[in-house]
Amino acid sequence: MTVHFYNSPYEVEVEKDLTIRKQLLDIIIIKRYKDSGFNLYPAGLENMSKHNLISYKSIHESFTVWSLMELIGHYVNYRKQTSKSLSNLLPEEDYRLYGLTTHEPTQLMGRLKWKTVSEGVYDIECVTMNVRLIVLSKIPKSANNELWRLFSARAEVVEEAISHYQESYRKSEYSILMQQLYEFYIKEKLPMTYTLEQFKKDFVISHLREIPTEEVLKQYSLEEIKQYSPKEMKQYSLEEIKQYSPKELLKQYSPQDLVEGLSPETLQHLAVILSQLGVNQIKNQEQ
Repeated sequence: MTVHFYNSPYEVEVEKDLTIRKQLLDIIIIKRYKDSGFNLYPAGLENMSKHNLISYKSIHESFTVWSLMELIGHYVNYRKQTSKSLSNLLPEEDYRLYGLTTHEPTQLMGRLKWKTVSEGVYDIECVTMNVRLIVLSKIPKSANNELWRLFSARAEVVEEAISHYQESYRKSEYSILMQQLYEFYIKEKLPMTYTLEQFKKDFVISHLREIPTEEVLKQYSLEEIKQYSPKEMKQYSLEEIKQYSPKELLKQYSPQDLVEGLSPETLQHLAVILSQLGVNQIKNQEQ
């Protein structure tokens, strides 16, 4: 080939390394264990296999013919990597290809053969592979489909999905992802009724206990702290407010505040201490 195209406008490169440019596939879901009764499959993923390759196109993108070709290219490369050798590839049925897209890709569906699997889910014939296309804005409401509905870019649908996940996510490390998703939709001017300020407030309250108390207290001055009565301050231990000296804290309250709620035994013990302090003070003055 090199000799044939010598002295032509073309240059021949042999065994070209195609790994120089990084190729990133959005998601791969790998089956690591045997079936254990899991049945929370969102619409379109009911046919998952051992290796499930997913390409995702969000609110401003479309799943095009090129996107489909790119996904198949990822599959070819990934199948080579996960097989023992090129002469002993894992079976084709071990792999599934999925395209996730917010909006229906009319250009793609107008050029290729496809069939409807269920509402918002389509199978596209492509050579020997079947690519499943999931249109997120068309997925119907169900407990298993709330994941897809989070990314539907339809305000009322997104809010329903967020409320579905809110309670469980609020108490987990994944709640930050929900906040990022919510901020993205606000930025894209999706008309959400549940405001970002409300979301942030709920997020902070639910995670406040995860932050060391001393870090929280550092954000406030003694003037801000003194608005709380000793009774309200009982929810914090001395260990939690140890960055402030007893003298600094006690001077914020009146004698009545300080003794309110103390038991008779404690008050009697306090009277003895105050009496001793008074005697010692008189002796010091006499000396």
